[in-house]
Amino acid sequence: MNGQQQGFGPFHGQPPIPPRPPVGVPPPGAQNQTMFQGFEWYVPADHQHWRRLEKALPTLAALGVTTMWIPPACKASWYTGNGYDIYDLYDLGEFDQKGSRHTKWGTKEELVAMTESAGRYGIRIMFDAVLNHKAAADYSEEVKATKYEGEGEFRRV
Repeated sequence: MNGQQQGFGPFHGQPPIPPRPPVGVPPPGAQNQTMFQGFEWYVPADHQHWRRLEKALPTLAALGVTTMWIPPACKASWYTGNGYDIYDLYDLGEFDQKGSRHTKWGTKEELVAMTESAGRYGIRIMFDAVLNHKAAADYSEEVKATKYEGEGEFRRV
């Protein structure tokens, strides 16, 4: 080779660039993970945040984001609350309580769609939860419920 390396990229003497993994999928054993904080305190209370995040996923994946940290998705003391004033840990935006069905961030269906889409882009979701901030259930309230019996197969009673 007469002291010259051949076949290394467009400029002789440069090392080859390793192949890039698919967008949003970190290579096996990757050391450099990147987390994106998908919220901040003053996000508008327009109940569209899960949709905004889902729309941003292709760009985030292309930038190398491997994990997205999302806000507490559970029902807050009011539908504009950030989720740190927990009313119902199990209501992710599907029950009509505290002024609305949705949370500040959106509905449960939108949350599920966003997390499934994130998975397709290789982005993991880290759910923020402060479980000891349960102060919003300040009195007994009537709720709508349907009684079911059994496990697996549900039958109305």
